[in-house]
Amino acid sequence: VVLSEEARKTLERHTIWGKDPKTHLLSILKAALRPSFPYSEWDNIIRGKPINLDNVLSNLNAIVPDNRQTERIGTVEIRLNTFVTSKKVISHGDWVSAWSATERAYRFTMPWRRDELERYAQYIGRMFTAIPVSGHGCVIKFEQACRTRVSQQNIFTLQDFSEFVDLHTAFIVPAFSATTSSQAGRSSSSKSRDPCRRWNNNRCPDGSDCKYAHICKACRSGQHRSGD
Repeated sequence: VVLSEEARKTLERHTIWGKDPKTHLLSILKAALRPSFPYSEWDNIIRGKPINLDNVLSNLNAIVPDNRQTERIGTVEIRLNTFVTSKKVISHGDWVSAWSATERAYRFTMPWRRDELERYAQYIGRMFTAIPVSGHGCVIKFEQACRTRVSQQNIFTLQDFSEFVDLHTAFIVPAFSATTSSQAGRSSSSKSRDPCRRWNNNRCPDGSDCKYAHICKACRSGQHRSGD
């Protein structure tokens, strides 16, 4: 398999981090310009694990830390603010907020991934746009599955969308079908079975979009109008 330049650089960085993850984590935590991001998720970046966006969203909405955690790395002891995961990513807006923070953290540690991360955000954004709000939970699960796959197979990046086709079939296609069927059912049920008076007078302008039934008001036959 021929790796893309982005995938090669990312794999090399994770190989280096994997030799001494705690030391590299400490280096990030001590960095002056480090973006705000949960300690647990910095650790996931170092270890090449998928980010928990629920934790990221909770961190964004936290006012005060829930408790303090002490971590010893070599001879250095650091105190870390930790937060209870009180928020869940359940909407497009939640996802955008959590992903924006995640993107900043990735770019801080791996700046060459900027284009990859932006394209991925656009890709997922199109999924949210294409599917009604009632199906957004499936988009969130799909997005989680995409990131999990990339973390488990280091030869891919988040912009290798062709590697997500089966996940798209498993999560997005059923969601789209379900919402389409639901809308069709609501549209059908919203039609009245009362005869359309204007159709019976041969002057209904709505055609098939008419909310009333185009049937004879006398015998309810659809073969002729009243008085024909």
